[in-house]
Amino acid sequence: MSNKIIKGALVGVVGVSAATTGYYTMVKPNLSADTPTTVATSTSTSSGNKSSNSNTQTNSNTQSSTSNGQYKDGIYTGSVASTKRGDFQVSVEVSGGKITNINMLTQPTEGKSAEINKTAIPTYVQEAIDAQGTDIQLVSGASETYSGFKTSLQNALNQAK
Repeated sequence: MSNKIIKGALVGVVGVSAATTGYYTMVKPNLSADTPTTVATSTSTSSGNKSSNSNTQTNSNTQSSTSNGQYKDGIYTGSVASTKRGDFQVSVEVSGGKITNINMLTQPTEGKSAEINKTAIPTYVQEAIDAQGTDIQLVSGASETYSGFKTSLQNALNQAK
């Protein structure tokens, strides 16, 4: 009978662990001394379901290879990533071969989505800059934002390679 209790407790622990995976994010340690500590982000707002920027530029005029980082310097615009909650699009600024800034060009701006994006997007931006890529943690309740942000960001970074 004690084996059944132990197995039940183990299943409960695993179940709780799996259920909370999406609810908590871990703070990543700052791995590089030259990682920027401040981030300027711009978010678009409008009265419609989503805002968009008609800029479809895929990269900037100034691209140059750099040996200091993994990306070519310039400004790169990711593709529009469509999710159930709306469209997301980012632009990435690379300087010295490193991601220095990420701006939101398109994001849902109404209702619950606006509330979620207000807190999730700055977190995703900072984590992406810290990680110098798309290795970011999911913020609880912001899975559509996570998917759209990460997809558009990856597209922009692919252009920067």
